[in-house]
Amino acid sequence: MTSKIVILAEKPSQAEDFAKVFTSYQKKQGYIEVTDNDFFGGEVLITWAVGHLLELKDPAHYRSDWGKAWTLESLPIMPKNIEFEVQPERRKQFNIVKRLLRSATEIIIGTDTGREGENIAWSIIHHAGVSGKSIKRLWFNSLQKKELVRAFKALDPGERRYPLYKEAQTRQIADWLVGLNATRLYTLILKQKGIHGVYSVGRVQTPTLFLVYQREQDIKNFKEKPYFELCGTAIKGKDVFTIKVKERFEDKAMIQSVCSKYNLKKENEGVVTLCETEEKNTTAPSLFSLSGIQEYANKKWKYSPIEVKDIVQVLYEKHKILSYPRTDCSFITEHEFQYLKDNIAAYQKIIGDSQTLTNLQPRNKYVNPKKVKDHYAIVPTENIPDQEMMGMLNQKEKNIYDAVLRRTIGMFAADHHYDETQVVVDVNGLNSFETSGKVVKLEGWKALYDDAESDPKKEYQTLPSLNVGDILKVSVFVKEGLTKPPKLLTQGQLINRMTNIGRYVEDENHKKILNSVEGIGTEATRANILADLVNKKKLKIEKNRVTLTPQGLILCEAIQNSLELLSKPEMTAKWEKYLLTIGQGKGKQSVFINNVEKFIEHMLEVVPAKLMNQDFSIPTNEVNYVNQKGEKIVKCPLCKSGDIRDVGKLYGCSNYQNGCKCSFPKEFAGKKLTQNMVKSLATKGETSKLKGFVSKKKKNKFDARLIFKANKIQFSFD
Repeated sequence: MTSKIVILAEKPSQAEDFAKVFTSYQKKQGYIEVTDNDFFGGEVLITWAVGHLLELKDPAHYRSDWGKAWTLESLPIMPKNIEFEVQPERRKQFNIVKRLLRSATEIIIGTDTGREGENIAWSIIHHAGVSGKSIKRLWFNSLQKKELVRAFKALDPGERRYPLYKEAQTRQIADWLVGLNATRLYTLILKQKGIHGVYSVGRVQTPTLFLVYQREQDIKNFKEKPYFELCGTAIKGKDVFTIKVKERFEDKAMIQSVCSKYNLKKENEGVVTLCETEEKNTTAPSLFSLSGIQEYANKKWKYSPIEVKDIVQVLYEKHKILSYPRTDCSFITEHEFQYLKDNIAAYQKIIGDSQTLTNLQPRNKYVNPKKVKDHYAIVPTENIPDQEMMGMLNQKEKNIYDAVLRRTIGMFAADHHYDETQVVVDVNGLNSFETSGKVVKLEGWKALYDDAESDPKKEYQTLPSLNVGDILKVSVFVKEGLTKPPKLLTQGQLINRMTNIGRYVEDENHKKILNSVEGIGTEATRANILADLVNKKKLKIEKNRVTLTPQGLILCEAIQNSLELLSKPEMTAKWEKYLLTIGQGKGKQSVFINNVEKFIEHMLEVVPAKLMNQDFSIPTNEVNYVNQKGEKIVKCPLCKSGDIRDVGKLYGCSNYQNGCKCSFPKEFAGKKLTQNMVKSLATKGETSKLKGFVSKKKKNKFDARLIFKANKIQFSFD
């Protein structure tokens, strides 16, 4: 029997990258046919998913009262056998994939390497009914031809990472169950209290919301306090510098008492009692993980986390000049270190760096195979862009690529060396006036950055040549100030807190688990979670600062006073402790889901009474105004009771809190939809002939009518 290999990629562009490894290839409808003279022999076909082709079935599939109309009586929603179905808009591609997989003698999983990649692949394989076939795994960290050739020659047994699929699927089902029940419960109880809107609750999004809430509470409860510092202007010859007592005083009377005790006047004589110079050095920053570069780019250029994720994905997938982007790792192995070292001169040339690199041996801060799990840090690939390719990048892509190059080159650059001088001055017996100075001996890796990025937080001043016993003229003065409240979080800082949430947890076991799983959410999802909270009107972003909306504040107060665990990262820690055992092939999905169902039953038991007796800090009418704002356009054609309104990024039904999913996009195939067009679709089911639609490849413009049918917009070319 002739062998037939079918390779399952995660998306079309990835499939084409695989195809370029082979002798030749030809694109077909939904798959690629390749000529293979190097790897397998026989027939080789490459097909693809489009992310998740499958989704959890809607609650109405199991029971009619779990459908559109939300009621407390219908809770809990906990189907006995949870099922998946093909997303309607992706059914055509799934049928192609299923046909090819069923005809295969061997299947090679080529989705992204990691838990979600396994989830996408195995869910398709199971739904297609082909899990009994021979299955292999293609494991890769970049889409460069050289890396893919290596991966195709070193296929892993598919079942080796099957437990990762079960772990990801278990997490997916559990999040669905908790989110579904908690969202309906809080939405319905708050509605009974006269507070309208959908109050979405989730294991990751709610603790994320609470990070913002806690910072706002810290600012709200902050009380500024005056403080006083005892300072002196020291003079040696023509040189002037500042000294001060390290201790801050809360009361001006205290500082006056010290001045009186030591007879400190405006003009005094001081003696240098300590002058020690120590040579110090700092190493370059760690290599970038995705959250690392998201935080860096947000601070430097105010790029949003989701924008950075998309840019890095383009540089990886389209241009192939960066390694795999969705990584939580800041380490590489000796293999990556060697190819980076071989190409380091080319990387330096791109950014115009001419320094001599001296750290040409692996160091544990950067090279540690034991800490590289699924993927290594984000680093440049061996694909060195020429001037033409660099010209194809937009400014933001150039900035991100430049940042990764500098962070990578820093690994090889010399340490930053400087002399730090500590000085203590005795003034009238008060041997407590201090200062410090810094003299740079070797710029090293800091030559890669501007001063604002490279300077340490500690402030230094230029000091004259000093020795113990030197006599100084010291003019003493008092500096007054007020303590400052914490600032609102930036988007980058919020991503950092999600990643390092273990720092803010007291329980040592929970802290350890959260640190091991890199916080709440994943590198691939954190930016989307933040964007989703903004889209759901729980957060808003102004000048890069993240704040709660009235609706977000209501939800935080509701959860804090009814079931605080929903807001805590400890819930993720408890989940991950068992989920990791599933990923190791030791734990069982059924045990975990059973415990989740018990938690849901507990939630339904305790939350209603607590919530009904709760008062909120924001008036109900203010919250309802936020939820209902948006001009009424037309009666909803689906539920017939709500109104279609402008709700920001789309036109949606005001009855969505009761489950109506009717909505119209503001842009369709490259053309903006006006309110009049929406009126026509809602009342007549169609529009007149419209001009200016753009094809998927963004090349051809065309004209068409739009038709609204089964809550979907379609083209008509009559």
